[in-house]
Amino acid sequence: MFLPNVRRRATIAGVATALSLGGLAAAAPASASAATGPAANPKISLHAQGCAGDVCIYLSTPSSNGYVFIQAWAYDASFDGHFEITGPGGRVNYSPNAIWPAGEVAYQDNGIRAIVGQYCAIAWAYVGGTWHNIGRACESIG
Repeated sequence: MFLPNVRRRATIAGVATALSLGGLAAAAPASASAATGPAANPKISLHAQGCAGDVCIYLSTPSSNGYVFIQAWAYDASFDGHFEITGPGGRVNYSPNAIWPAGEVAYQDNGIRAIVGQYCAIAWAYVGGTWHNIGRACESIG
């Protein structure tokens, strides 16, 4: 179900282990407490740090060489469109246009220099010949 402007958030207690996700190493939160949202959704392999509208974001802990990665996915409903990943200093990156399945880590943006500031994942759905923003979830470094 799509709930505009409703914030669903899992509280991150810490980062404990690395998981192998399709050959990519991903830092996984040690635990999360939330009665609803991504932490309660068994289809999502990593706990979301933040969800808003119908998009969730995971911002990794900076690596020893100063880089992070961001994962973005649709929360409740699959959509035809793309993700826009933004960051400090005007950083913008776009996923390919595709049909993105709900509840699965769908897009990963790698090699992002860890700079203090806010990083966001914005989901854009193409419906009826028009682009619609269906959610914007953000997390910060520092």
